[in-house]
Amino acid sequence: SLFRNKEFLLPLGASILITLLGAYLAGRLHPTAGWITLAMGILLIAGFLVFTSWRYQRLQELSNMLKRIAEGDYSQNIQEVSEGDLSILSSEIYKLTITLREQASLLRAEKDFLSASIADISHQLRTPITSMGVMADLLRDPGLPDDKRQEFNRSLQTQLDRLNWLITSLLKLAQLDSGTLELKRVRITFPDLVARASAHLQVPMELKEISFRTTGASDAGLTCDPNWTAEALTNVLKNCVEH
Repeated sequence: SLFRNKEFLLPLGASILITLLGAYLAGRLHPTAGWITLAMGILLIAGFLVFTSWRYQRLQELSNMLKRIAEGDYSQNIQEVSEGDLSILSSEIYKLTITLREQASLLRAEKDFLSASIADISHQLRTPITSMGVMADLLRDPGLPDDKRQEFNRSLQTQLDRLNWLITSLLKLAQLDSGTLELKRVRITFPDLVARASAHLQVPMELKEISFRTTGASDAGLTCDPNWTAEALTNVLKNCVEH
């Protein structure tokens, strides 16, 4: 409440005391002067009360707005065009609200990206698991030629490596969410990148009788994080195999 605020009560008490003292002194000179001084003092005190009450109410509104902003409500529009201390404070709060609104929007976009990435990797975990199940069934065939058995064993190891990479990717996404992930910058040739991306797709391509080969300069390449870039290329190749 306004009347429990010492910063308000002290000036109010001082104003009343000064008004009464001034009216008393003026009244000793002339009674009319005393009444006029008292009336002017009362008017000044009334103006002080109205103005202070307005400032107190405005500060209360700004305080409530700050509470709502702290709770995540960035829809507050408190921009003002008038001058004064409160207007300057309102303008600064408005600027802070805009900044927090933009940061919240960026955070939501990052959260959506991370959620989509985690969902995508979780979906991709099914591919090597399915391939490993197919190869395990083939390896149980006692009449399987040795060369095919060795090939499937190599493919199983490739799928295990891919599972390990996908699980590591999930852990890296958690690091990305916490801001502690650092991507590698390694020079790799395009043929090596394609070979890495297509390694675990060799068996599905063979089962579907799909031929696959790479062409182009053997020394052409790029600087990137090989694992993440190969993973992106794997998604393209996997879609080609499936469709």
